Amino acid sequence: SYLMMEYLHRDPQMPWYLLGRALADLHLAEPKDPKALDGSFGFPVDGFLGRTPQANAWDSSWPRFWRQRCERLLRGAVQLRPAFRRVLQATNNLEALFEDEPVRPVLLHGDFWNGNFAGVNGEPAIY
Repeated sequence: SYLMMEYLHRDPQMPWYLLGRALADLHLAEPKDPKALDGSFGFPVDGFLGRTPQANAWDSSWPRFWRQRCERLLRGAVQLRPAFRRVLQATNNLEALFEDEPVRPVLLHGDFWNGNFAGVNGEPAIY
């Protein structure tokens, strides 16, 4: 597999607040997938977090979707097993935090790190 992208000359002189705004705009974009428009959380294809597979199966509950993703990521990391138990304990009642708040699906960048954004001509590019 190959990923072909336009060459972007990375500019270190990007105002960081513009990156924050661009990321917020990404998160506010209305999803195009019918399942997300119907209120489900997930993505039509699985992806990766670095080299770690990232399952994106649809779920009607955001807290359950997020918790299952954490569980899958941490379960295989032997050195993180104590953290895995703490995450599961801390998220046992995650739904209660969102009882009075509407939660709607939005597009999130699932692997955001300093290699996935750049300043280009003083503006942020997120990829």
